[in-house]
Amino acid sequence: MMNEADQVERSQRLVASNALSRYITVSVLAVLAYVPALLSSPGRIPADTKLYLYTDPGGLLERAASTFEPDQFAGWVPHQQITYLWPSGPWFWLFDALAVPDWIAHRLWIGTILFAAGMGVRQCAQLLGHSAGPVLAAAAVYQLSPSLLPYISRTSLLLLPWAGLGWIVAATIRASRCGPQADSWINRWREPALIALIVATVGSANATALAMIVPAPAIWLVLVAARRTLLLGDVVRLASRVAVACVAVSLWWMSMLIVQSRFGAPVLLYSETLEDVSRNSTGSEVLRGLGYWLFYGRDAFSATTTSSLTYLSKTSGIIVSFVLPIAGLVGISFGRSNHRRFAAALTFVGMMLAVGVHPLGDSSPLVRLLTSNDGTGLELALRSSTRALPVMTLGLALGVAALVERFPIGAPRPHFLSRFTWQRLAAGTVLIVALSNLPSLWRAQLVDPAIDRDIDLPAAWIDAAAFLDGGPNDTRVLQLPGAEFGAFDWGYTVDQPLVSATERNLVTRDLLPLGSAAAMDLLYAFDDRVQTGVLEPTSIAPISRLLAVGTIWLANDADSLRFRTPSTGEI
Repeated sequence: MMNEADQVERSQRLVASNALSRYITVSVLAVLAYVPALLSSPGRIPADTKLYLYTDPGGLLERAASTFEPDQFAGWVPHQQITYLWPSGPWFWLFDALAVPDWIAHRLWIGTILFAAGMGVRQCAQLLGHSAGPVLAAAAVYQLSPSLLPYISRTSLLLLPWAGLGWIVAATIRASRCGPQADSWINRWREPALIALIVATVGSANATALAMIVPAPAIWLVLVAARRTLLLGDVVRLASRVAVACVAVSLWWMSMLIVQSRFGAPVLLYSETLEDVSRNSTGSEVLRGLGYWLFYGRDAFSATTTSSLTYLSKTSGIIVSFVLPIAGLVGISFGRSNHRRFAAALTFVGMMLAVGVHPLGDSSPLVRLLTSNDGTGLELALRSSTRALPVMTLGLALGVAALVERFPIGAPRPHFLSRFTWQRLAAGTVLIVALSNLPSLWRAQLVDPAIDRDIDLPAAWIDAAAFLDGGPNDTRVLQLPGAEFGAFDWGYTVDQPLVSATERNLVTRDLLPLGSAAAMDLLYAFDDRVQTGVLEPTSIAPISRLLAVGTIWLANDADSLRFRTPSTGEI
């Protein structure tokens, strides 16, 4: 029998041990997020999300809420530009105002996304009753998922729903445990309001990416109702409060989507086909966190995602990528957790949604119930189905936590391992495998060399842009030749640099005809003649007048090989 003093001492040691474990978990996740990001290609910037976040964040913020912009495409209704109002626009504007180099601002941005993703799952796993080792394992599996690779250097903004999912599920769990006994309207609305604030932060980038993570908290509520932890009426009222709050804080970007869909270019019809984007979302690829179509392509210059080569052509990389998913499935089946059913449902639903319509023309019966047969319905809007991967990855991460929980908490026999428990050793093994499955992280290669550039635009561009600003501002600049994206000898920009470098409005051919139909038809027909070498010199002046062009810009440093465009000399 322990006396009262011994019990107090033991309790204090337990509290101190738990605090230390929490500190270690948070520290490990922070180091894994920020250190590799800051060590990746110092001084270089990838073509991530939007060029103007780095070259002119203040100007982008000013234009973000506009429903019509004259700066490109001979005037256009912007597509998803309002998302830069929050959080990415203020983030880069603040670092620009503090004179922090763009590359550091970018690395802190992607590091924060990674850290937020891991911390959200950490909180979720803790609420589900897991101890320190399994919590670290779950957070690491999620934070180090290879599903982030196609986005981290190209469209990191689309990772925000992935980063916010754990937080949303954790808040949903807390809200369901408050139940009808919440003694005031403040307590009843606290967690729904928190979920709404998270949605306001992560949801504006892409409606599809947001919609694809909704099943995760919905599954929890369904299971709560099935177990009768809450009455069905209470679950419905909770879900209604969450829905009302989320819609209220999303009206600012939802309204712009409505404007763009009614008056803007039909982007879905002009962009990638359903066949192209669903070709690689096979069950096996989805299971290992891959399947996104940009992970598998290449242009004349390089692979679209350089890091994909490890997962597609190296036997060791392929084998390692299946280890943690299999461990997650084993944990769901045989692990120690009261919530394995939740993990199983997340994994099943997430995988079904991520596979989507693959194989096109012979998709699963369940998916066929949700889609039409003409390729223009819901399946077209949700064509990037792998954005449901966070739901599946969360389920597998919780499965891994359940598997680690199965290991005993006693110490191994060898003396040099006496400070460790079997459970901590299992968690450490999971962490090592997760790191092995993401070579880009421990090699500090989170910036894709195929799509990077120097921090600043070349001096020649700055001087030429200043010359343009010195002239009349009532005409446009026509850039020839057109190209799918901005690619130059000095780097890859995706967006056209002139938009932020000069006050003059730009018109040039791009991948998508985002301006008015008449203007785009004229521009594309003119650019076709330029690129095929059959341009009639006498047509330049009248076409320029129709497009309100006062200056023609020929970039001598355009990378003509990348998109097979004619060189300036040929023009």
